Amino acid sequence: MIHCLHGNVSSQRSWDVFRDRLVEPINSIDLWTLAKKELTLTQAGIQIAQEAQQGDLLLGYSLGGRLALHALIANPDIWKAAIIVSAHPGLQTQKKARLESDLNWSALAERNWSEFLAQWNSLEILNNNPSTIEGFIQASKSDQKQISLAFRHWSLGRQMDLRPLLPKIKCPILWLTGEDDSIYCQLAQEAVSQLSRATHHTIKKAGHRAPWQQPQSFLNKVDDFLSTLPD
Repeated sequence: MIHCLHGNVSSQRSWDVFRDRLVEPINSIDLWTLAKKELTLTQAGIQIAQEAQQGDLLLGYSLGGRLALHALIANPDIWKAAIIVSAHPGLQTQKKARLESDLNWSALAERNWSEFLAQWNSLEILNNNPSTIEGFIQASKSDQKQISLAFRHWSLGRQMDLRPLLPKIKCPILWLTGEDDSIYCQLAQEAVSQLSRATHHTIKKAGHRAPWQQPQSFLNKVDDFLSTLPD
C-alpha cells in the first residue's frame, strides 16, 4: 500500500489519475482532515505513521512531502520505501519571515477564497494554471478553514530543519523534482546527501507540480524505483 499525501491548496483526489496506473494500491490521505485537528507537523507525522502497516510505502508531494518526511522520522522501521516529490527539508534561515508570510496566507484564505486562489496560482514557483494540468485538482472552498489552519500550523517557518534527522531514515527513498524547479532541485540534492539509501531524479519539462505536468515520466520513474524493492 502506498499512502499518498497531496500538496498545499490541493485535493487528495489529485492522486486519482495515478490510481490504476501504479503497481501498488494507493491510499489517498486527506490532509485537510488532519489540519482540522490543529496538529503540529511532528504530531501529524506521528499520526500518519501510526495508521500505517509494516511494509507500507509513502508518496508525498510538496507539503505532503514534508509531512511524509516527518512520518518517516517518526517511525523509520515501519516503512518499506518512500517517494518524495518537490519537498523542502526545512529552512535554515529566515524562519520568522516565512511564518509571517504564511500567517498572511492563512488570513487571506479565510477572508477571501477567490482572491487567495488567484494569488496562490500566480506564484512564480507554480507558474501555471491548475485547470490546464491533467488530473491536478485544487482544493475546494469547503476546505477553506482547514487550509487556513494548515498555513498557520504547518508553515515552513514552524518546521525544524530536518537535515540532521534524515540519517534516521533507513528505507530506500526516491526524491523527484521537476528540472525547471531549480530551488527544489538544489534542496533535493542537499537532502539526498544526508540519506543512506536515496537517489534524486529530475523530470524533464516540468516544474514544481511535476507529477501532473509530466505524468508518464513520473510514473516511469516511480515504477522503475518500485521494481528495485524486495517483495
